[in-house]
Amino acid sequence: MLRLSYILLGGTTLVVGGLVALSLSGSAAENEVLEAPDASGLRILGDSVALAVNTEKADKNQIRVKTSDYKWCDLKAHLSDNGVEVTIEMERSAWSALGLCDPEATVELPESWSLDVALDAMAAHLTGNYEQVRLKTDRAALHFSGSADAFELIADAAVVYLDFLAPITEAAVNIEVNKLVSSINYAD
Repeated sequence: MLRLSYILLGGTTLVVGGLVALSLSGSAAENEVLEAPDASGLRILGDSVALAVNTEKADKNQIRVKTSDYKWCDLKAHLSDNGVEVTIEMERSAWSALGLCDPEATVELPESWSLDVALDAMAAHLTGNYEQVRLKTDRAALHFSGSADAFELIADAAVVYLDFLAPITEAAVNIEVNKLVSSINYAD
């Protein structure tokens, strides 16, 4: 049985879900945890993925990453810490790079960290409290629900729903998207 789902963005198609052969899929996932005692920011880069990121109150600086590990459609997350910032590099398998499946990742990080995402394309659900959020991608389907001191989105095409739950000035929100469908709600 095959499943096909997509989002049409202007003249281009962002594959959010792709063709998935259910007989090839498993429900396994890879979980990684990284202690980063001095870090205050997270950078995510690499291939196109479906991504969920949320913050949590924590006593220590710890990053948790869960990636899909379906048969023939895995996603690897390579974590590194330079002392100031944690970097997660997303690497899709050869099968998923052909568009035959859709790898997914879930990331949890401490509250009030900065988040910097640079992916080829993304379907992302971001929740929580951040210092700064910077997103750079070719195409995006994005849902943001939370707070940030500054928010920046740079893309060629995007469908976005932004719900700022704490006050943020309009000057702190920078959206540079050539083809944009959006809904933006500001807190009172």
